[in-house]
Amino acid sequence: MRHYDAERRVERANTHLDVLECTFRALGWPPPPDLTVIAEELYHDYVAGIELLPGAMETVQYFAHLPKAIITNGPSDMQWGAIRKVGLEPYFQTILISGDPDVVVCKPNPRIFQMACERLEVEPREVLMIGDNLEQDIQGARALGMQAVHRP
Repeated sequence: MRHYDAERRVERANTHLDVLECTFRALGWPPPPDLTVIAEELYHDYVAGIELLPGAMETVQYFAHLPKAIITNGPSDMQWGAIRKVGLEPYFQTILISGDPDVVVCKPNPRIFQMACERLEVEPREVLMIGDNLEQDIQGARALGMQAVHRP
């Protein structure tokens, strides 16, 4: 799992299949011939297990009048699948996924937070970042001058 997590955090465009292939190579193992099938099954299991935290949708709707962004690390296909499964896409003006070809930067790098500000046309000091990871979400946002709330 350590190798997979490391490959998932490399700042490059990627999908879940790409990350799995790179993980096998990092371990010095040839990818199995059915890796595409395995990746597809893991993708479906991941998306099926995604649920919003209690109160999340109510919070998003409460702030409907404000510009909002999602910033998330991970393979593009998996993160888009999760976001679409829980129906968040229509509520956000921009979504930045580290594995997307137009993003390719991971939290806590302040650049991904700056990209969100640019897309929303707001200054970092005007932003409140709410995140569940102290290092990646909170420290990354604060490094750019955003206000941040940690919600584990």
